[in-house]
Amino acid sequence: MIPPEPGVLLALTVVVAAGTAVQVLLGFGVNLLLVPAALLLWPGLVPVPAMAVNLLLSAGVAVRWGRYTDPLVTRWALIGAVPGLAVGVWLLAVLRPATLGVLGALAILAAVAMTARRPVPPTAHGPAAVRVGPGASGVAGAGSAVLGTTAAVTGPPIALLLAGADPRRARATVAVTGTVTALVALVVLLAGPLRGSTADTVAGVLWLLPGMAPGWVAGHVLESRVRRTALRRAVLVISAASAVAVLVRALV
Repeated sequence: MIPPEPGVLLALTVVVAAGTAVQVLLGFGVNLLLVPAALLLWPGLVPVPAMAVNLLLSAGVAVRWGRYTDPLVTRWALIGAVPGLAVGVWLLAVLRPATLGVLGALAILAAVAMTARRPVPPTAHGPAAVRVGPGASGVAGAGSAVLGTTAAVTGPPIALLLAGADPRRARATVAVTGTVTALVALVVLLAGPLRGSTADTVAGVLWLLPGMAPGWVAGHVLESRVRRTALRRAVLVISAASAVAVLVRALV
């Protein structure tokens, strides 16, 4: 992988730092910011290096908050992720890179729309669990897998499913399902349609690591100080604007 220009690297470092802080606070979010920015500035980061970044951060959040995970939702979401992964891998295998760029931007817009529909609990604690059946969990898991494989974004379908639950439970469940889904997708892609990309994946992640550390610290510092409503609104606006810019650039 050819190193980016210093200005591009600095911009992506800032994006990763902001996205990491968001992921610490909400359980997802780094790739809602990183993927549109990468498609504009350094397309080689999508999907595999961005997926690896999401995997690392999801695993970190899962380790810290995993005790709050909703086991029923997690079980059925991961079962639903199996056909979702198959669909995502098929799309990557049959579509051209330019088409994948458009698909990635549309996937980001879909993720933004789903996230925007998720209400923010008025207090720090909602119900310990919400009543979600196996079918809904499976569909959310399939959607998470398709988004994760094609656009490196796994969180919004599960987050929407757990709207109104205790934020700690939603964050933990999103992180745990995102970790497993991203790990399996990464292995499948590197062994299948994107085999030979392992070195590029490692290089891309290494270039992005400097932004992850300060973002992780900032997320924990801001955890009790930031208004989640304002934070989420900013993420959605920036992500949607970036995705639209990607679409315009691809279609013009």
